[in-house]
Amino acid sequence: MARILLTGSTSGIGLAAAARLAEQPHDLILHGPETEHAAAAVVDRVARGAHPDATIRYVSADFTDPDAVRALVSPAGRLDVLVNNAAVPGPPSLTLGPAGTDVAYQVNFLAGTLLTHLLLPALAPEGRIVDVASATHFSATLDLDDLDFRRRTYSPPPPTRSRSSRSSPTPTGSPRASARRS
Repeated sequence: MARILLTGSTSGIGLAAAARLAEQPHDLILHGPETEHAAAAVVDRVARGAHPDATIRYVSADFTDPDAVRALVSPAGRLDVLVNNAAVPGPPSLTLGPAGTDVAYQVNFLAGTLLTHLLLPALAPEGRIVDVASATHFSATLDLDDLDFRRRTYSPPPPTRSRSSRSSPTPTGSPRASARRS
């Protein structure tokens, strides 16, 4: 039985992944920013389709706060798989979290990086880390010399088109195309 921590499991891809993972006899730790009470319906939905030998529990952590990310390490314990899926869209205006960083940058990148770093000692030798990402990088820019937007104005990235609607196909010899063929 693999122990899996799945962040961002209360909606979207994370919820779909939680439902699929629960179909196997895994020890599944679901994470979301909602309180346990608010996430109860989601956990029940996942549990309804779960394998009889699966165990499912929920932990709440607000990834806008690095201290909440650190607090998630203890409940996780030994892990076989870490799935970093938690993400939020860029807010319409600059919104700083408790650490003073843009909340989208904090949740979508810094929190997963910190969690991975802190959980590496608990990861089984044959364990896996899966990072889920969006297509935002096609339209957003990151100025490493101005992460706090002191020299430039914050503007959220425009909505991205779905992968199927993009007009430029991946060249046949690219790593992406090779990965799809294997």
